[in-house]
Amino acid sequence: MSLQVPAFQRAAIACLALMFSVSFPARADLTRLLEYVPDDAALVLGSNGFNPEDPAHSESKLASLLKRSDLPGGIAAVGESLSQLPRYRELLDRMPPSFRDPLGDPHGILARMPVVLFVNDVAPDPSGSLSVSAGLLFEPRNEAQRRAVGTALSVAQIGLINRHAPADRVQFVNGNSCLGLTVKAKVAAHPDESFGRSVRLQEALAQTMAKPDLLMFAEVPRVLQQTQALIGARSGDGDAANFGKVTSAMGLEGLGRAVWTAGFDQTQWRSAGWLEAPAPRGGVVSFLDQQSSPLPLEALQVTTPRTTWVHVSRLNVLGALVNVVTTRAAMNEGDGTQALMARAGGGAEEMRAAGLPEDLHLQLLTGLGDTWTFYSDPTLDAGGMAMVSKVNDPEKIAKVLASLQTFANTRMSDASVPFQITDLDMGNGIVIHALPLPRFAPAWSLSDGRLFVAGSAQAVLSAIENARPETGSILDAPRFKEAMARAGVDPASGMTGGFMYADLQRKAMSGYQKASMLLNLIAPAVKDQGVNLQGLLPPLPGLLEDLSPAVGRRYVDASGLHTWTLQPFPFSTLASGEVLFCLADPVVLMAGAGILLQEMKNRRESSASDGAGENGTHR
Repeated sequence: MSLQVPAFQRAAIACLALMFSVSFPARADLTRLLEYVPDDAALVLGSNGFNPEDPAHSESKLASLLKRSDLPGGIAAVGESLSQLPRYRELLDRMPPSFRDPLGDPHGILARMPVVLFVNDVAPDPSGSLSVSAGLLFEPRNEAQRRAVGTALSVAQIGLINRHAPADRVQFVNGNSCLGLTVKAKVAAHPDESFGRSVRLQEALAQTMAKPDLLMFAEVPRVLQQTQALIGARSGDGDAANFGKVTSAMGLEGLGRAVWTAGFDQTQWRSAGWLEAPAPRGGVVSFLDQQSSPLPLEALQVTTPRTTWVHVSRLNVLGALVNVVTTRAAMNEGDGTQALMARAGGGAEEMRAAGLPEDLHLQLLTGLGDTWTFYSDPTLDAGGMAMVSKVNDPEKIAKVLASLQTFANTRMSDASVPFQITDLDMGNGIVIHALPLPRFAPAWSLSDGRLFVAGSAQAVLSAIENARPETGSILDAPRFKEAMARAGVDPASGMTGGFMYADLQRKAMSGYQKASMLLNLIAPAVKDQGVNLQGLLPPLPGLLEDLSPAVGRRYVDASGLHTWTLQPFPFSTLASGEVLFCLADPVVLMAGAGILLQEMKNRRESSASDGAGENGTHR
């Protein structure tokens, strides 16, 4: 639906925008803006904005990159190209001129000041739609920002009144240094009564960053309660009860605050997260307890001094399965141990029919180790990646993998698939198993009590050679040592959880080529639509000069899960595995959640089937 504003209302907008009078602080600050947020906010998103006059910003590697490249100009060019598209042009033409100007501002006025979005409550109303209590606040740094915000908020207020909320529930906020708009909510009456000075925020910042430039804060219990209420309103009390049983069985009721912060740390960019999950933990959340054991130093010693990226983490596959199975049994009010044994032995008949050991699952899960090293190195097929893990029982794992290989080859042969897993004897007792596909030849081998997996047989052989003590490791690399000292990390100190290191300058060479190829592939297709992608990619020489190694940690203590990364500028490590590193634990938790939510769906379908049967009908 387009936003239609009559002429007399456009005049009112202009008058309201000019009526705002604020005093501009010497240094607008996200911390000060949070003192307008009410203390009962369940979700808070905040940004300090990019302020070129702030030394923390102007002296950062991000500012240096922007100066060396034409990245802002490239983004502006793409925006200008998009504005010429017919549909985008039609949308702009329907907006009042006073609203178009701030959105089209090439200098990003609205992105250069502190801004906070908060949500107090989301609940169903009698009409069946959602009732949202929320607010959007800005702290302008100068007159131009004040006018842009005032105009935008005036238009937004009229749009909300026309379509969604009663006029008395949509309020302007005109504080000493704050402009904003609230819907069915009020700002804090006094800073001492605000979210910004609340104990729950101060405790969260003590676990992450004291003065962040970016903030995401959520009260998990309230989010779950509101979600359950919405499910009840939309789908009935039965589904709401099932949702409550799922969250309880998963141990989510024991979670507290979920916080992520980021900001400039001297010239670098630091991010820090905290998921409040106090011990003792139950359900799937107890998986976090696996992260409390120290990482063995040998997990880094399988690399080389030339390694450009490494990620080490703990994952007890058997322990994760036990958590999921016993949690599902608890949700069904059954016995977790019996459920686990039934799951382990439930496929015995199928295993025998396939010629596999009856307890193959159990052998595999108990034989694998719980420490996994992923790394990238020039010796691995020109910068490929390998996975290395020390196994608990090499003999058991060798037998299991041999059985699976025979089974897979038989199935592929029966299906007339023209590929077979082959054994390559490399000498010195090394046998590599590979599946030679047309463009990808995954391979693996057991050697010296470790499982090696890579994208080719040659890469596996290189990984085995790299793990020998005489070849050295990343622990001997000068750049690695300097990065560890700068980040205050000692790999030999028995650190727990997970660890990530990326030599971004060296990885940028291959990453830049891939990004350039991708843009070149996309450019012709979008050029016909009037979109020009030239200038989006910064020049490589300037990029290399501003890149430095990145370091990250993930660990669990009595209060919950902690993560942090230190990198040159925002998103610089995405191509080097930061996503994998940061999401390793949440992905496992989400996988468990998916299994349990499927159980909730099964319950709903079972209830519907029972009800249909009682009514004498069939589904």
